Amino acid sequence: MAGRAPIKVYQYDANGKFMKEWACTNDVRRAYYPNVNGKMPFFPDGRGTYNAEYHELPDGSYVSKYRIGRERLLKLVKRDRSRFCKDCAEERNVVEVYNLNGTKVANFRNPYVASLLLQLASGQIDRRCQNEFTHGDLIFKYKRDDNTLGKDRTKTR
Repeated sequence: MAGRAPIKVYQYDANGKFMKEWACTNDVRRAYYPNVNGKMPFFPDGRGTYNAEYHELPDGSYVSKYRIGRERLLKLVKRDRSRFCKDCAEERNVVEVYNLNGTKVANFRNPYVASLLLQLASGQIDRRCQNEFTHGDLIFKYKRDDNTLGKDRTKTR
């Protein structure tokens, strides 16, 4: 046989229960994607590489290159569907939150994480950080080298 060795894949249902072992990814492609001719990468991880641990099929089941088991599969799916795991890795524009006395009460990796946890729009947080406006009893700032908070610099709206 010429070419690459076939890669076995394992199919799990939506609840993580093992369903079937496929001889190669081509068999899965032919069964679930009959209109796709040629190669189809099954395991992209969203960052341009193809080494994610599972792929969701059109019927809601999953295939994996490994026997990862129910617990691992469900944990991976939960992680990938969580809104807290998207755009949270990059630490940019660190948001610091102070009370009216100038004491730091919270620190967030970026405005997106702050918006999720505080249930404010990220645009509102961004505007308050740039202008140092208060929001209720809180003052939002972007982390800078000089982290002094002068009471005369805060504005209220």
